[in-house]
Amino acid sequence: MRARTALAACSLAAAGYAACAGQDSASGGDRGDAHVATDARQPDPDGSIGLVPFCEAYKAMRTCRCCHFAEPPDGIGPFPLFTYEDTQQEYFGDPVYVRMRRALDTDFMPLVDSCDDDGVCVIDPPAKPLEPRCKQTLLDWIDQGALPVGGTTCDPDLSCQADIGCNPQRP
Repeated sequence: MRARTALAACSLAAAGYAACAGQDSASGGDRGDAHVATDARQPDPDGSIGLVPFCEAYKAMRTCRCCHFAEPPDGIGPFPLFTYEDTQQEYFGDPVYVRMRRALDTDFMPLVDSCDDDGVCVIDPPAKPLEPRCKQTLLDWIDQGALPVGGTTCDPDLSCQADIGCNPQRP
């Protein structure tokens, strides 16, 4: 019962399981290893792992903006990903961030276009895969509810990884 209560409390706090991972459900004590910040998550004042700020997820989405820069027919992707609001729009019955999660889960996105035998690419130069830490940052942000944590005014030129391959568009 105590573990269920702790899990419910964490869910209500929008921190989910990650914030409770360091709690030993039998004793309520800290295991000591769960308060290490990973990816973009920063420790809260109490030492627990906080939520991923939107701007950290936005850095990971820089590769997306190589194709997702305008509504079709002007863009290559079916919707833009320039703003927080873009991630919240509905696309075929789901919020865009839900579609993003599916595309990341299946490695459908980012499109890593190897180009055809004639050297024709969907985007030139082609995008490179997201580094695991960047992909995880984006997945963590989506899994916490795709919230505007930390604000939504982000620098479009910052990236989670040094080489994304493609040339992203700017807002």
